[in-house]
Amino acid sequence: MKYTHIVWDFNGTLIDDAAASERALNIMLRRRSLATLSGRDEYKRRFRFPLREFYADLGFDFAAEDYGAVAAEWYALYRAEEKNVPLSSGAEEALSLFRERGAAQIVLSSSEAGLLREQLYARGVGEYFDEIIGLPDHTAGSKGALGLRWARGLSDKAHVLFVGDTIHDYEVASIVASGASVRADCALYTGGHTCREHLCACGSCGVSRVAVVDTLSDVAALAI
Repeated sequence: MKYTHIVWDFNGTLIDDAAASERALNIMLRRRSLATLSGRDEYKRRFRFPLREFYADLGFDFAAEDYGAVAAEWYALYRAEEKNVPLSSGAEEALSLFRERGAAQIVLSSSEAGLLREQLYARGVGEYFDEIIGLPDHTAGSKGALGLRWARGLSDKAHVLFVGDTIHDYEVASIVASGASVRADCALYTGGHTCREHLCACGSCGVSRVAVVDTLSDVAALAI
């Protein structure tokens, strides 16, 4: 086993929730008489962190309304959709393989920590993880500081694979590789919230290796 630790993103990686997020966002855009997203391809092409800037790109006016209220509105709409969101294809098989091979598994997410734990256990995969790390609220802020704090507790012999579906997941891997005494690689999954073109544009600043993968089975293959 190449890696001592596998750090999983949640939304768009372990669960296939991009369509649910897009539907919630389009409801919010219609409420404000803003142009809606035309479909999954446009959503994935335009999605980015920070989410506040993504919303601003779509026409939200944060001089006129509070970002926290917008985040809470999205959360309520998403929760109505989220109950029917499945695990991503191949997710449980990959989790099982990594456990069999002895790697520690961590979820590191921009989701609120309580919701994150609830969602994992509701889908029957919570027990695969040694740690579940989320944010204290629903504003979907950066998880870079959380990742760095976690990695600084590891041995300098640790070799970590970050698995995610956004450019921000690559940024977190780079933060950890630059700020902690561990080796870090990154696998970027095209089945989530970000288009392949944008994921392929990520470099390798601080990260030993960046791979763009189309299935979670491909992630498992990287680690063996």
